[in-house]
Amino acid sequence: MRYFRTTAACLLTAAVLSLAACGTKVAGSDSGSGADPGSAPTGTAVATATATHAASSVPVLTGMDLPAAMDAAALAGYGNVATHDATGAERAETVDADWQVCFQHPAPGTAAAFGTHVELGIVKATEECPASDRTTSRTKSPVR
Repeated sequence: MRYFRTTAACLLTAAVLSLAACGTKVAGSDSGSGADPGSAPTGTAVATATATHAASSVPVLTGMDLPAAMDAAALAGYGNVATHDATGAERAETVDADWQVCFQHPAPGTAAAFGTHVELGIVKATEECPASDRTTSRTKSPVR
């Protein structure tokens, strides 16, 4: 688990820095030699990029194995992820790779601020997903 948290933190930091770097170039400028006369000033471009990245769509995590879903959530800016057994049996996952994601909240495509809590309903990888999430209480496992 510690390895995953460290890796997720590094990936998230790299993603944030990449997004920040995207906002520093003015639209219509060429290799830093200046902006087109009709383009927005640099400060406006940075402010627009920051506002655009304050919220994003929650990625599709259902159908993935648990490690891939956790990585995808972290890369998209949603590192606050918890899991629960979607069968209602309250089994705890001991090896993440043995589980698959059947349900998620917020739903895929939902606009949500970065860092929003994501809850995954999971079952063993060898099992079929139930027709509905049978867990009555969310956040059975600790937030990662």
